[in-house]
Amino acid sequence: MASKSGFERQEHEGERLKQEAQRLAMEKTPESFNRLIRLLSHPSMTVKIWAAAALEEHKNPKATPHLIRELKHKNQFVRMSAASALGESGDSRAIIQLVRTLDDQNEFVRNRAHESIVKIGKRLRAKYPKPSIEHPAFPFRLINPEKNPRAFGRLVKELADKRHGLKPIEWWKKHCATLVKIEAEIKKI
Repeated sequence: MASKSGFERQEHEGERLKQEAQRLAMEKTPESFNRLIRLLSHPSMTVKIWAAAALEEHKNPKATPHLIRELKHKNQFVRMSAASALGESGDSRAIIQLVRTLDDQNEFVRNRAHESIVKIGKRLRAKYPKPSIEHPAFPFRLINPEKNPRAFGRLVKELADKRHGLKPIEWWKKHCATLVKIEAEIKKI
């Protein structure tokens, strides 16, 4: 019997880890979550994709920083999986990075980022129907990303990129006027 080549061993290991990620997706225990976070750091793109898909099933906001890191991965499928999982996490910390992902060179990654922003927005609007001006849900009160994704994306980018150390209340008050300008510009297009 011939021994396996390095490629065959690597392929076998990738398949084994893929199956492990699928199993861990259904377990939904703290141990399975931690193992998926470790798998998300695996060098194999296939393993990363399956780990992100499994984390999507866990819907755990603790995965947010790890998934945000994968939004910058060179592989479009890793970025797509990370964007989808962030939408399921419901974590408002992901919004700014997802909005930045709306500029991704890949159309499918952009679509996943938009879908995730909409999912997070729906949850935030339901949970906080009248958020204060300094709350992360406030942009969703101003613009529904489902109905006007371009205006929402521009508003969040404007707010995120110009914060410059202002306290939240000052930041919002200063930049909410941007909304009127953005909506007017988009209506002209």
